[in-house]
Amino acid sequence: MTSTVMNSNSTEHYEEEKKSTIERFKSWWSPTKLDLDKFSHYVDQNILVIRYLPYAVGCLGIVVIFRSIRMATKFTKAKQIPRSFIRKNVQLNGRVDSINLDGTFKVEHLPIIPLPWHRLYRDSLLNVRLAFVSPSISGTYWMRLNMTNKPVKFQLIYRMNDTNQLLAIVRPYGYKLPKSMGTLNETLVRNGLASLNQSDNVLVSTKKQSRLLASLESCQTKAMKDGSGMWSINHKETLLESTKRMFDNMLNKLKSSRQ
Repeated sequence: MTSTVMNSNSTEHYEEEKKSTIERFKSWWSPTKLDLDKFSHYVDQNILVIRYLPYAVGCLGIVVIFRSIRMATKFTKAKQIPRSFIRKNVQLNGRVDSINLDGTFKVEHLPIIPLPWHRLYRDSLLNVRLAFVSPSISGTYWMRLNMTNKPVKFQLIYRMNDTNQLLAIVRPYGYKLPKSMGTLNETLVRNGLASLNQSDNVLVSTKKQSRLLASLESCQTKAMKDGSGMWSINHKETLLESTKRMFDNMLNKLKSSRQ
C-alpha cells in the first residue's frame, strides 16, 4: 500500500515538472504579435541585404578559393611557390623563354587569370629542369629548336633550394604535336636525346612519380635496343658531351656524399 502511494506521488511530481518545463519553453519560444510585427518590419527594411546575402557569401567563397590556389599569382622565383604546390605536384602553365646549354629551361609562369601588371615581370623567369633525365648536347639543341617561345605545362616535382631550380615534368601544349609524344621527359629518353639521371631517383615520393620513372626506364631500354640517338653505334661523343658527362657524374657523387 505504501509503495503504491509513493509511486503515485512520484508520477504526479514528474507530470508537474513536465508541465512546468513545457510552459517555460512556450513562454521563451512563442513570439507575440508585437515580436512578429517587429521581425516583419526588419525584413522589409533590409530586404536588399537579405536578397543579396547569398551572393555575398558565394563571392567570399570564390575569393577564398582564388587565394588558396593562387589563380592570379605570377611566380617569378622558385621560392615563391608554396610548399603545398610541390607536395601535391601541382601543374603550372608557362612559356619557354630560352634553354641553357645544360638543358635548364628559363620559363615565364603564366597564371590562370592574367592581370595587366604581370607584363612588368616578363623578364623574371623560373629555372626549370627536367626531372629524372639528363639531356645530351643534341637533346639540348633539339629543345632549343622545338621548344623556344612555346607554351608548356610543367608539373612540379621538387625544389632545389641550393640552385633555385624546379624539377618538373614538362608537357608541350597549344600547338600541333604527335599524340604519342607524351611528356618531354619521355620523348627525349625515347629518342636517345637524354639519359636517366640516377641522382633524381631519391626524390620519388608518390605512385605517379614511380610510374613515370618506370616509363622512363622502359623508354631508355628501348632506345638502347634500337640504337637511337646517343645509343647509336655510329654516335661519337663530342668533347663537349664528354666534359658535360664527367661534370654530371662528379656532381652526382658530390650530392650522394652529402646525403
